[in-house]
Amino acid sequence: MRSITEIKDFEGKRVLVRVDWDVLVEGGMVVDTERVDAGIPTIEYILKNNGSVVLLSHFGRKGESNRPVYEYFNKKIPAIYIEDPFSHEGREDINNLKVAEV
Repeated sequence: MRSITEIKDFEGKRVLVRVDWDVLVEGGMVVDTERVDAGIPTIEYILKNNGSVVLLSHFGRKGESNRPVYEYFNKKIPAIYIEDPFSHEGREDINNLKVAEV
C-alpha cells in the first residue's frame, strides 16, 4: 500500500478521507481526542499540496450527532460541517469546496 506522502499531485482535487472518529463524547465534549488527532497530519498534507478534503466517518448510534467531534476538529483545522452529504445542499457544499478547504 502506498503512503499518502508518495502522492504529490492534489492540485484541484477533492480527496475523500475515511476517518474512524467514532469517539467517546460526554456532555457534548470529546473525551478522547487520539483518533481525531491521528488523522490531522494526513489532512494537513493534502491541504498543503493544494487539494481539498471530504471527511467521512460514522458516529455512534442512530440519532446521535457527530457535531461535538466536528467542533473539536474545527478548532484544529477550519472545516465546513455537512449534516447530510446526500442532500442537494450537502452535494452542493462538497462540489463547491475550494483548494485547501475541508
